[in-house]
Amino acid sequence: MTTVISEHATVHTARARAEGDDLWIDNDALEPATGWSIKPEGLCHGPICVPVPRDAAGAYVRDGAVNIAAF
Repeated sequence: MTTVISEHATVHTARARAEGDDLWIDNDALEPATGWSIKPEGLCHGPICVPVPRDAAGAYVRDGAVNIAAF
């Protein structure tokens, strides 16, 4: 079980994992934990989106999870 604490919420989820300095959270647990969601245009909070760098996409998004530490 991982606890994600943000300004948005404190969420306990089994759908997150730490790997070194990275914190990977499953796409479906991302928005409840942080208020952000992953979309084709990038990591989004409402109308504001941060693009995922194409040359390093695997460091940010992979296997249905987002590395929120990298963002």
